[in-house]
Amino acid sequence: MARLEKGTKIIATLGPSAKNAKDVQEMSSMGADAFRVNFSHGTPEEWSRYAEWVRLAEESEGRYIGLIGDLEGPRIRVRVRKPIYLTPGSRVYLTLKPAEGSLAVTHKEFFTILDPEDHVLIDDGKIVLRIVRVAGLEAVAEVIQGGILEDNKGVAVKGKDVPLGYLSDKDRRDLSFLARHGFSHVMVSFARNAEHIETIRRILKELGADHVAVLAKIETPEGVKNISEIAKVSDGIVIARGDLGMHFPLEEIPVIQDNIINQARNQRKPVILATELLTSMIERPIPTRSEIVALYNAVKQGIDAILLTGETAIGRYPARVVSWAHRVILRAMETIKTPIHEHFEYPEDPLHRIAYGIVELSEALEAPIIGYSFGGRLAYRLSSYKPIRPLYIGVPTPLLARRLSVLWGVKCYVLRASDYMNGLEKLYKKLREEGIVNERDVVVEAAWSREKGVYIIRLKHVGTKV
Repeated sequence: MARLEKGTKIIATLGPSAKNAKDVQEMSSMGADAFRVNFSHGTPEEWSRYAEWVRLAEESEGRYIGLIGDLEGPRIRVRVRKPIYLTPGSRVYLTLKPAEGSLAVTHKEFFTILDPEDHVLIDDGKIVLRIVRVAGLEAVAEVIQGGILEDNKGVAVKGKDVPLGYLSDKDRRDLSFLARHGFSHVMVSFARNAEHIETIRRILKELGADHVAVLAKIETPEGVKNISEIAKVSDGIVIARGDLGMHFPLEEIPVIQDNIINQARNQRKPVILATELLTSMIERPIPTRSEIVALYNAVKQGIDAILLTGETAIGRYPARVVSWAHRVILRAMETIKTPIHEHFEYPEDPLHRIAYGIVELSEALEAPIIGYSFGGRLAYRLSSYKPIRPLYIGVPTPLLARRLSVLWGVKCYVLRASDYMNGLEKLYKKLREEGIVNERDVVVEAAWSREKGVYIIRLKHVGTKV
């Protein structure tokens, strides 16, 4: 039986590089499994077009594609009336209200945490200031690393969290937007603790969109500190290395990344890796060797999905970026010699032990896993142990199929069923029609419901009627 072709999934960010439905369809055909809409940029009208284009790509591809809304979050920004050049060694004034010759910062809380010698990073660290003096809602800073500063760039204080609220008014409007437009996931920027995630869930429930998966973006010191509790209440973790690099020494980022991955695995939650994966391809038609190696290693580590950001949002070669990512993932999958889950801690939870055993059995017999799930938990559990044999899951709705689109190795089929056995029967029929399984194949069959006390795990020849 063939091995799983694609474990790690690809999420592509939509932006100005996607000029029409054809561009989105091309990225999808190259291997994109889900698309991200960054609510920090663009307008609701543009986002609506993106959502429409993704659904058209879905129809064209004949598979279900995730649509992810990324909240801007309570981000501090700097306002300038026109672009200015900041010269290294010069001094600048930071104020709350715009004034001639000063940089206006959008939140007063920024000044409450400042101390002399703090480093302020602007525009993802392209510009660096050192605080010289703080007086109330004003500060004087020396330019350490200069450059051209444009309006509305993000601001961070290295190593410190600014005590802002969980959600801005804009975030609430954007949650309402994604609830109305059929998004499958929401990324929570600057996730700080479990309460932050639970607040998002409560709002989604009020909006009638509690089916939306909540993904926590870890990008601040507080988020790193609270990763265990955040993972416990979220549906997945996004490692936002760009923002983490604004708070921690760069040599610490790999250490922090490994810790986040381990904490998420302990909670059996999927991990999405983001930022600067193939960033050279914003301008170049081919990636660098080091980018290829880093992506290859991420797949071997069992990362559930990679998130392409500027590469596909503003880059010159969005479809080619996706194609390269797809090629590297497939090659990495071919080289996995031993099951990835063998390196995980053996689970204590009984249902996770069952899932672990199913994946073990699948590998021992070189057999695919066939399952039906009404709520998706079966897919989450099986995927969390990174099977390297095919994982086919039947589900009752397109909403659920899209939600599972970013999980390692999961291939979904939407099949409405009266019960588990009916769902499995329909799934076998579909797999036969597509030539994926034949009458002689042995498969590992799984279906369960904690509420109904139904647990089905069995080996079966596809041609056997039971």
